[in-house]
Amino acid sequence: MKDLALGGTLLFCIDDKESRNKGTDLLALIVAQHRDHSNNLSGIKLPALEKGLKKIYQEAKKRNASIHLPRIGYSVKGFNWYGTERLIRKYFGSRGIPAYVYYFPRIKASSSSKESTVAILQS
Repeated sequence: MKDLALGGTLLFCIDDKESRNKGTDLLALIVAQHRDHSNNLSGIKLPALEKGLKKIYQEAKKRNASIHLPRIGYSVKGFNWYGTERLIRKYFGSRGIPAYVYYFPRIKASSSSKESTVAILQS
């Protein structure tokens, strides 16, 4: 895995072509964490995340696309969601790219609900 670096962003075409006649769906993976010499996983590094979001913005702008993402870092202890939200607004909302953040419910032993909530981030 030496070919991946912090801030690296991989874009994959995942369009199924059966769901619609126009457009292409892309999946983006951002490398925003790393392991130390003891194999401990770091938290999400905001500078690396920002670099990846910038690359996604550039591609979305070219394609006149919208962005759909989960609440990044949702289960990461001590993660700075508000810093991440500012980055999403900076690269998408304030530049006219619609961004939809999906909030999934916490897993509960007694709950079988599969509903999610969507927040639209715009400036």
